[in-house]
Amino acid sequence: MCPRGKYSDDGYAQCTKCGRGKYNQLPNSTICLSCLQKMTTLGEGSTTCVCEKGAYMNNGTCVVCPDEVTCDKDGATLATVDLKPGAWRSNDNSDGILECPVTGSCLGGSNSTGGKYVKEQEAAAILSRVLSLQY
Repeated sequence: MCPRGKYSDDGYAQCTKCGRGKYNQLPNSTICLSCLQKMTTLGEGSTTCVCEKGAYMNNGTCVVCPDEVTCDKDGATLATVDLKPGAWRSNDNSDGILECPVTGSCLGGSNSTGGKYVKEQEAAAILSRVLSLQY
């Protein structure tokens, strides 16, 4: 019996890992499926596809990375992309990426990778400036 991520001619005999760019979500499969265009897998034996570098996953769709973020690895998601210095967003799940409202205060990075978006002592000033721009 072949597990997910592997296949065999009859679904039970010698199991082979799905190759890079192919996946299989079902056990006992006789084929692997190819990822959609602009998607790949993180290696052999995968059960799902991810966005290729240069894009990030947002609600099941690969989105081309804007200039303000770094997407230099396969598998980036909205939550894991790193902002470049000078860019800001309210949290890791926000796709509203803006120019830093307080020059020199936005450090880039992401909370998911241990980075901080802004200098701690200036967080309140940035939030205040963003709120004033919205009204």
